Amino acid sequence: MTRWMLGLWAWLLMAHIALAMTVSSADQTINLLPAVVYLEDPESRLQIKDVLRAPQKARFQPWIGHGSAVNFGLTESSYWLRFSLQRASASPEKWYLEVPNSLLGKLTLYTPDGMAVSTGTDRPLRERPSFNRHFVFPIELTDKAQNFYLHVNSSNALSVPLQLWQPYAYQQHLHWQLLLQFVYFGCILTLLLYNTMLSGLLKDSRFLLYALYSLAMGLGMFSGNGFGGLYLWPDQHPFDAIAQSAFLCLSIIFATEFARRLLSISTRMPKLDLWLQGSTILSCLVLVGLLMHLWHPMPLALVIQAFMVISLQMGILILYISVKQAIAHHGSARYFAIGWSILWIGAVVASLHAIGVVPSNGLTAYALQISTVGEMFFLAISLASKVREERGQLEQARQQTQEAQTELVEVLRTSEQKLEQTVQQRTTQLEQSLEREREVLQQYVRFGSMISHEVRNPIHIIQSQISLWHKEKSVGLDHTENRLSTMSSALQRLTGLFEKWLQSDRLKSPHLQMNLQTLEVNTWLESWLPAYQSQLTEHQLAWHPGQSHDAVRIDPVLLEMAITNLLENAAKYSQTGSTITVSVPPCQSTQVAICIDDEGQGIPLEFQHQVFEDFFRAQPESNKPGIGLGLSIVQRIVQLHGGRVEVKPASSGKGSRFFIWLPRDLA
Repeated sequence: MTRWMLGLWAWLLMAHIALAMTVSSADQTINLLPAVVYLEDPESRLQIKDVLRAPQKARFQPWIGHGSAVNFGLTESSYWLRFSLQRASASPEKWYLEVPNSLLGKLTLYTPDGMAVSTGTDRPLRERPSFNRHFVFPIELTDKAQNFYLHVNSSNALSVPLQLWQPYAYQQHLHWQLLLQFVYFGCILTLLLYNTMLSGLLKDSRFLLYALYSLAMGLGMFSGNGFGGLYLWPDQHPFDAIAQSAFLCLSIIFATEFARRLLSISTRMPKLDLWLQGSTILSCLVLVGLLMHLWHPMPLALVIQAFMVISLQMGILILYISVKQAIAHHGSARYFAIGWSILWIGAVVASLHAIGVVPSNGLTAYALQISTVGEMFFLAISLASKVREERGQLEQARQQTQEAQTELVEVLRTSEQKLEQTVQQRTTQLEQSLEREREVLQQYVRFGSMISHEVRNPIHIIQSQISLWHKEKSVGLDHTENRLSTMSSALQRLTGLFEKWLQSDRLKSPHLQMNLQTLEVNTWLESWLPAYQSQLTEHQLAWHPGQSHDAVRIDPVLLEMAITNLLENAAKYSQTGSTITVSVPPCQSTQVAICIDDEGQGIPLEFQHQVFEDFFRAQPESNKPGIGLGLSIVQRIVQLHGGRVEVKPASSGKGSRFFIWLPRDLA
């Protein structure tokens, strides 16, 4: 049963091929697609004499597609089309055979009487049978079936629509088409001039980009419809072959830049913006490849396919960005998304038509041109909406600025009163600062006197001892050992004075390196404190270790320097034979204390907060040696350890108690 059905279908198909299409006077226009059979010539080697031979005749296949054109898509093969025509007895003899595709590279019609008419975009315009943007062949029909052969190939999409027209009907159809094209290109020209003018008046580059996009798109449509080769470059048929693709590629470049500026893609979506910039560079390379075809033959079909892929992904990406911004309530992005969607619906249909996926008809053949009408309308609205938004934002900013100026005036008025109060406060502060400067100046004057006194005394002692030594030597007395001992003591005092200065400067350095060690307080003090008794020749040193064995993290050298400074001060201001006590009181939670008690004259309460300042002495006129640096050195050392030092009156009411508080090592 199945074989019988297949055989019947094959017989009917062959019968269909053998039958000629009969035209009558009632037919104004006829789609010849049902009568077409085709033969593929992959290497473009067949001639008409080869096609007429029986082996090649048997290879012809019926076109079983739909639509109004035989559509082979982008291909490098040549194709032979055959269709058989005859007229009814009362129908006219003269007809027009129209191939309404302006982008066919080579097109040759072989008539039954043996004539060959060659044309196409690869040949000069003057070789066309008629001055027309499409390829129109005048033919004559007889009442007997006659075979017509059409040989075609092209670097663009190989779509061959075949229409048979009565001459008068064709002229009428041609004028209506020209009228529609006139309206379309008039709108494009109006948009171009209007936006160019706005770009100059508003100094806004977006209007210029839109105008350039309109120009490139209009030229692409103009050349694709065959008008470019007809009016603008009639003798440049190599350029006519690439004109539509080149101008559309240029329009994509301008449209992408226009979208980047209008939608602020570089700031809102920087990563996608980099992708768009890369795609723009690829589009520029495709454009260069198309133009190079004018001088060096290139695989033009591959270049056009690359352009389709690049433009398609750019279109989808910009559509995604515009839709996302429209969802985010950017008003101008909504109109842009609508217009861009219309354009790319048409572009997708045109691409599918070019590769032969969708059938060819008036809608699919002009899909891109039709979509540009709605797209340009909505893009213009989007641009106007964007300008309106920006002006609204500018007006709002001006209003806010005016309100801010009003608030500023009010603030200035209220600030005048505050300024007067501030001036009075500043005057008081300046007076206080001036008073402090006077005190500091007096302190430096006292310091100068003190330095003069402290340095002059050892020098005078040394000079007097040298003078006595000379006099004693002149009378035969020899007290050299006594004189040297006295001078050595004076030099030690002078050396100690300068050592205090050096210690003070070194401790102020930000690059001071500390050698921290974890030591138990009692053990560390017992390791060196008893030996220090030898330096306190006129006082007794008492040592009371603590009950607990608390550890601290210290620099032993620096902390020993701080404690010896306190011991020297205690000895200096205490009477001969008095006792100086070093003890470790019970710790307070996280702190460990080292206490130094003396039985000296004590420090008045009004001076206890100043004794740790540089060069401060409670009694600068005192004959006690020193320059007021010892206690400031103690404070700096303790602070370097993260601790604090304080002074209190002695518990007996006589003398002073100095406490060094150090962080307890809890590790």
